[in-house]
Amino acid sequence: MVIKLNLKVGAKYKTTSKKEQGLEHYIVFSIAAAFLLVSAAVIIFGSWKLYSLSEDRKALEARRANVTQSIKLMETELARLDTEAAAIDGKLNYMLEEVPAVEIMTSLDPMIPDGIYLESLTLNKGYAVYKGIALEEEDVTAFVNRLSGAPSTLSIEVPDIKPAKVKNRNVRTFSIRCAINNIRDIQNAGVVPEIKETVLEGGESL
Repeated sequence: MVIKLNLKVGAKYKTTSKKEQGLEHYIVFSIAAAFLLVSAAVIIFGSWKLYSLSEDRKALEARRANVTQSIKLMETELARLDTEAAAIDGKLNYMLEEVPAVEIMTSLDPMIPDGIYLESLTLNKGYAVYKGIALEEEDVTAFVNRLSGAPSTLSIEVPDIKPAKVKNRNVRTFSIRCAINNIRDIQNAGVVPEIKETVLEGGESL
């Protein structure tokens, strides 16, 4: 009895198994390589994104620093302007509270009637004193009437009139004390009123 074995079939099976194993290894390697490539791409993209965000943050911080510096400069300038404005307001308020010397002096000449010779004018805060010589007592009354209409005049006290002699001529010396407005009150009054007539007891009106 003779038994034959076909060994070629086994050899063929073994050869086929090695090719399949090689293909599996190739597929696994390809997948691993692809994974590594994807992972590397993700890492590179993430690093680039992180770097980009870092640069954006630096640029934002630089802009913020510039804006902060500009705000500080503006605040410093604003404080300086506020200080200057306060100083100007202080000077203006001081001037407005002052005696309206210019207003009184410029309006004085047309208010002096004939027969009045003004010798002195004293201006103090809140009042003015006019002193001089009058030919007649009625001339003093006329002067008081005109002073009462001046925008700077608040009120007039009863004038002090005394008889006197100048170069053998009978005259009257007078002193008139007036309460006066400050510059602010005159400005607040608006348009300067015209000289008005006021009748004093014992005198004539103009």
